[in-house]
Amino acid sequence: MLIAFIRAIINYHEVKGLNMKVNENTRLEGLRGTWYCIDERMASGTMFYLFESEQHGDEVPAVLTDDKLNVIDTVCYSGIYQALLDNILVPYN
Repeated sequence: MLIAFIRAIINYHEVKGLNMKVNENTRLEGLRGTWYCIDERMASGTMFYLFESEQHGDEVPAVLTDDKLNVIDTVCYSGIYQALLDNILVPYN
């Protein structure tokens, strides 16, 4: 039983990144309250996370961060793909 628990923790960190712990009760610099991760995607060699407020849920916009929890955008209404397109994957004209 303990071995299964340890494997689950290792797998969690391999998926989320070794220096990351994105789950419930995450505090984001410059923002009030606590947040939890609702989506994650790799783009341009960096993992990005979309967070939702634990206090207000989907009544407030989601927040996009990078793998170091630096806030990229605080007004994400259309999911992580649109947030990445708007902020990271800017098309060339």
